[in-house]
Amino acid sequence: GQDGTAARTRVQAHARLKTGSLNGVRAAAGYVRDRDGHWLSLVVLLEDAPESGWRELLGWLVDRAAVTDGPVP
Repeated sequence: GQDGTAARTRVQAHARLKTGSLNGVRAAAGYVRDRDGHWLSLVVLLEDAPESGWRELLGWLVDRAAVTDGPVP
């Protein structure tokens, strides 16, 4: 993969992610720091993801994980 691909995703939280895509599936995996300073693992798979808008959704999910106690619904 190419270093810095997740840099194009706007995220407010402190996160380390790797993104990828294959045949209409977009994916991201990595870690996000919660408000207590703990690292949480994060895996996102978006099937039939649109060409645009999926990075905004990914950013929202990462930020939501950083401020949520427990699993993100």
